[in-house]
Amino acid sequence: CGVTSGLNLWNKSGWDDLRRFSFSLGAHGVVGLIQGYLTANVVEGDNLKHKLLSVYKPATYTNLLEQMYQVKTPPWDTLNHGDWLCEPCIIQLLRAHLHLWFLQCKRERGDEIHEDCWYGYKCRTQRHSVHHAGRLNHLCEPTR
Repeated sequence: CGVTSGLNLWNKSGWDDLRRFSFSLGAHGVVGLIQGYLTANVVEGDNLKHKLLSVYKPATYTNLLEQMYQVKTPPWDTLNHGDWLCEPCIIQLLRAHLHLWFLQCKRERGDEIHEDCWYGYKCRTQRHSVHHAGRLNHLCEPTR
């Protein structure tokens, strides 16, 4: 990214330490990185927050970051676990992929994935309509 970070760079070897040394990447900080209105989704919001908070044990936090590499999209698709990233870049990586990670978790559990909402994670209706939130997938990019 071009930011001068000195020795404040992170890769897989230090991910467990990152959760302890960074306020932004602590348990509640990561919940705040979820895009759009997903945490206010009346059907999935609490599940998403609970899933994220449950990964704040050392092994599972490292697993969360590893799983980000399985769902990464451009411009992140050339990264690998050994690449050194500054904290702002890790925050951007998480912000861009947390909803995709949760969608992948749902797929792995065998949950039904509904048709995508046109407004994706930016949909405001998911905050107050149980019918709308339960009928459409909001863990996707907005197309409108």
